[in-house]
Amino acid sequence: MKIQRTLYTICLIIFTANGATAQKFISGKVVDHLLMPIQNAHIQSSVSMAVTDESGFFKIELDSLNITLKISHIAFIPQSVKIKSFEKPLEIRLQPHVAHLKEFSIGFETRKEIIKTPASVGIIGPKELERFDNASILPAVNTIPGVRMEERSPGSYRFSIRGSLIRSPFGVRNVKFYLNGIPFTDATGNTQLNLIDFYSIGRMEILKGPAGSIFGAGNGGVVLLDALQAKPGEKFIQATSTSGSFGLRSYNLLAAVSDEKTSNTINYSRRESEGYRKHSAMKREMFSWNSTIKIKESQSISIHALYSDLFYQIPGAINEQMLLENPRSARPGSIEQNSSINLKTFNLGASHKIEHKGFSNISSVFAANTAFD
Repeated sequence: MKIQRTLYTICLIIFTANGATAQKFISGKVVDHLLMPIQNAHIQSSVSMAVTDESGFFKIELDSLNITLKISHIAFIPQSVKIKSFEKPLEIRLQPHVAHLKEFSIGFETRKEIIKTPASVGIIGPKELERFDNASILPAVNTIPGVRMEERSPGSYRFSIRGSLIRSPFGVRNVKFYLNGIPFTDATGNTQLNLIDFYSIGRMEILKGPAGSIFGAGNGGVVLLDALQAKPGEKFIQATSTSGSFGLRSYNLLAAVSDEKTSNTINYSRRESEGYRKHSAMKREMFSWNSTIKIKESQSISIHALYSDLFYQIPGAINEQMLLENPRSARPGSIEQNSSINLKTFNLGASHKIEHKGFSNISSVFAANTAFD
């Protein structure tokens, strides 16, 4: 009986000793060179691993003294610490990684010098246009701060630069548009953006606010459109077809060829839709030709021709009650009076550009004719 009690006592002592050995912990804090806590630092021992909290604190299990802890963080130099006592909390300081970069150049959105860009300029290139669908340039334009483009009805747009629509709430007013250096805004100050197809545009440069005064006084901004063209030595044919809800059908055929001296792009598109709301159908056919001829190293001629046949219906505004009853309804008067726009427009222009020792001059001539119904 005494032997059994002795064995029980020995086993209990051994179990207690092993348990006490297995439950040794040490705590501490990890900080940077400014004594600021480091979160998510990894501390690793031979038996366990811990991660610091938002205050930099950690608690980790150890099996014995004189072992080494490894502390690491993605933004700091790894460090090893040898544990000599369980009683005193640790304070571990990590040094940040220091990388010596070689000389590098900062890129800009345009190739113009800063002195030649006297204002805020927004750039929309192929990457920005391809981020969204091919229905309209509207989503890409609205990524530029201070610029707002809206679609009042299918085929009818508003364009505002820094609140330029406050006094002219309809259409595109007080903003000048140029296509390949050729004025696209008519003599009355109106710009028919609905004539241009999505695939016709390769790049947009938007000059905001008073900066547009370099193209004439009294405007709220300027938009420079560059037609889509092939790179030198490149030729391609592109066909695109799109279909969607509410009778949406779109077809586009584009051909481009370019060499060292000339560049030609021909584009045909057709788009039609029944619209989400009643009396909001739209149909547009567009044909355009853009050509650039390089006469000399410092001179070039650009020619632009566009024909557009556009028809769209105007559903009109509805009140809250009509919206709740049927959000697809149209204003009754719009249907009765057949509110719609039918435009047949022909636009032709040519420009001559000359550059010489930092000086550049663009001379352009253009004509437009619109049959309105």
